Amino acid sequence: MYFERPLVRAYVDETGDRGLSVRASRYFGMVAVVIADEDDAGLRRAVAHCRQRLSVPTSKPLHWTEHVKRFPRRQFVATQLAAVPGVVLNLVLVEKAAVGLLDPAISDQVAFYNSVAGLVLEQVLHTAAEWPGGRRDVVVTFGHVRGFRHEETLAWFEKLRVRAAC
Repeated sequence: MYFERPLVRAYVDETGDRGLSVRASRYFGMVAVVIADEDDAGLRRAVAHCRQRLSVPTSKPLHWTEHVKRFPRRQFVATQLAAVPGVVLNLVLVEKAAVGLLDPAISDQVAFYNSVAGLVLEQVLHTAAEWPGGRRDVVVTFGHVRGFRHEETLAWFEKLRVRAAC
């Protein structure tokens, strides 16, 4: 008989950019906000409060660089989100210069994105496995990246799964 485990939900978004030009950011990373399913409504209320207070239209996602540019706004959003109980952050941050610009893992932007996404997914899975009160199943939502073919990332995740099963 199969019993479903309780869930954690992970919301993943990227920071920085994958570019290598002199105008590109020094870092590229992803952050997963992980929360127990039963506490997800509190996180959603906090985000809705931020959106309302910052006058972000419902037709647009709340975006850090577009809506939360100035320090007082950042302080407000950070305070609201920090007040949500039970949130765990998983962070993968890559300093591009430390990897080496000629490394194929960074020069191919799709491979670079997929590598970082795979690392953050691995962290989320470990977080769910070690969740207080017992192991949990996971639902992961990655933020949409315009012009990016997410099917390739799903295929990459499948390769990682198969490799881990061997």
